[in-house]
Amino acid sequence: MSDAFHHFENRLEIIGDTLIESFEKARNESSSTIASNCLGDIIKPEKNLKKKDVLHFLYSKIHQNNKEDAIMKILDMYKIDLHGLKDPVKFRFLKLSPIFYKWVIEIFGPCTEITKVCFDDILESCVCADLYLQQNPDQVILGDMKDSAFKSILSLYRDYCDEKVPFKILHLQYLTKSRAIDIIKPFFEIALPNILHLYGDNAQKNRSNNKLKVNYKNEVDVNEWIKKLEDLDDTSSETFKNLLAEFSEKNRYILRKKNLRYRNIQLLIYSF
Repeated sequence: MSDAFHHFENRLEIIGDTLIESFEKARNESSSTIASNCLGDIIKPEKNLKKKDVLHFLYSKIHQNNKEDAIMKILDMYKIDLHGLKDPVKFRFLKLSPIFYKWVIEIFGPCTEITKVCFDDILESCVCADLYLQQNPDQVILGDMKDSAFKSILSLYRDYCDEKVPFKILHLQYLTKSRAIDIIKPFFEIALPNILHLYGDNAQKNRSNNKLKVNYKNEVDVNEWIKKLEDLDDTSSETFKNLLAEFSEKNRYILRKKNLRYRNIQLLIYSF
């Protein structure tokens, strides 16, 4: 069924409803069920989705009360979750179409569970690719391991960071292993100042271009982040440790002005 919607994606405004009605009669299912099933199928990477139009159309046909639940069920079906780093690390790409991840951040914003789950997959894919290349420095990316695909993942990662999708403490196990500045830097430039509430509401509002401020205070205890950063060990990459030291030095004055519970982060630069 999904292939029909994909094939006619440029004409869905004209024949989309007719397709839905035809499948309703043929399968004796509701339009909402058909739309949900087709959306779940069409976002497979092998479908090579190019536009968001078909996603918008199918999503509009899902029953209003079931929309977010339907997307979460799709993510659960594909086991979109953090799986941890294994040795040796395998080069892997996103589990779903890059277009789907772009559509998610556009429709659901930065703070929904749907977006956070997608961010898990994007971050894990980025770091796994980086670690694979670290472990195989002389191996070029062959076959479906194309350089353009890796750049696509990095681009999505940056988009999600720019939209201030919250990082989780669990993400540190990935960030600390990466050597790629493009992966680590957004954490220190965008996320960590927000996590530690360094700049205040007005400054943060300006930095966010009036977008919704992510309130990490409601996500976790800030002290948990401090403790995790203090507990970094020798397995952390030099890139991560250097950027942490730069962050600490750059924000030394602000950190000192904060509550004493932040004081230890200033000492991190001396702990390596």
